[in-house]
Amino acid sequence: MGISIKIITKIPKTDNRKHSCLINDQWVLLKEPKNVLTAIMASIPFMAINALITISIIKTFTTIPFLDTGLILNNLSITINLIDILGILLILIIHEFTHLIFIPDFYRSDKTYAGITYAGGYVYTEEVLTRKRYLIISIAPFFILSIILPIILGITGTLSPLMIFLILLNSIGSSVDILSMVLVFLQVPAGSHLVCSGNNTYWKSNS
Repeated sequence: MGISIKIITKIPKTDNRKHSCLINDQWVLLKEPKNVLTAIMASIPFMAINALITISIIKTFTTIPFLDTGLILNNLSITINLIDILGILLILIIHEFTHLIFIPDFYRSDKTYAGITYAGGYVYTEEVLTRKRYLIISIAPFFILSIILPIILGITGTLSPLMIFLILLNSIGSSVDILSMVLVFLQVPAGSHLVCSGNNTYWKSNS
């Protein structure tokens, strides 16, 4: 069986008819930011927390100064070459693919999409997910790319300045994912299911 992934350039809008049906069927609307800007603003604390976690791991394995990653912080300038740009694009793709592979049967789902907007890449699905699965999908890119990967690279001695930069970029960029995970963890009871429609997320308890 072949793999089919739908590519779109913007997240579908919330279907008002579907919204009414879900509410009537006792699905509860998750309290969450309703646009990219407010989500980024709300996730700023997690940017710092994520970065601190990743930096702590990296410091365990290397004494390479963080200025060697290409960020020159003392004069607020940034030095990025073609290799860095390709690396940024690659980590973006890998980040979104990591979300994607944890969506059950993503390769044959007609409700799962991948895409890119001015705010970056994203994966979107309208499949009904368990709470546990939703949490795994949310945290996977941060856990795999900014915790497990630097440990592996550190142990093997291949934690280069460029990889440090990309791993940190993924760590900071995962802040919205962590925000979503925390909101679900706090609002949605264990054993519940979740489903998305546009910018809305709904949950329903099985009890």
